[in-house]
Amino acid sequence: MIVLPRMSDIFFDVPPDGGHTPAVSDVISPPSRAVALLSAAAVTAVLAGCGVLGGRQVDRTPVPAAWTAQIAATAPTGHSGFATVSIMTTGQTRANVTLSGGAAGGDHPWFIHEGDCSDPGSIMGDEGSYPRLRPNERGNASATATLDVRLDPEEEYAIVVHGGPENLETVVGCGPLVRSG
Repeated sequence: MIVLPRMSDIFFDVPPDGGHTPAVSDVISPPSRAVALLSAAAVTAVLAGCGVLGGRQVDRTPVPAAWTAQIAATAPTGHSGFATVSIMTTGQTRANVTLSGGAAGGDHPWFIHEGDCSDPGSIMGDEGSYPRLRPNERGNASATATLDVRLDPEEEYAIVVHGGPENLETVVGCGPLVRSG
């Protein structure tokens, strides 16, 4: 039977003799140190596997569905980039779009549409939930939308980037969502 030392035998604020503070190696013999280290590693592994580490609970629930898209420019002044879309465990859908090639100061609405790039259908969710893409001085833009709608993994969808809030008919970038996994 192996007996592990009490933590108070290893770490204390004031040395018992008022002088020398013993190091761990002074209190625990080498074989016991190895057992203590292995025990600590085992406890850490168990806690990590349970999803509890660092005082917080980690959600290990698999994402019900996820998609990616490569967004291609559809006009000479269009945007290209990528998007990720996932259904969260709450049932909401989170979409993130990152673009390059835009003009600084631009203002581009984007949406997830039913259908594909050749024939985009209805917008998924509330249009007001999609923050606009506004390219920085390098022409890069990124935005994340959380939608109170759950996408159907069996349907087709596309990310559509529009020319501007007053120019929704012009599409400057589009990418079909491809189911991951």
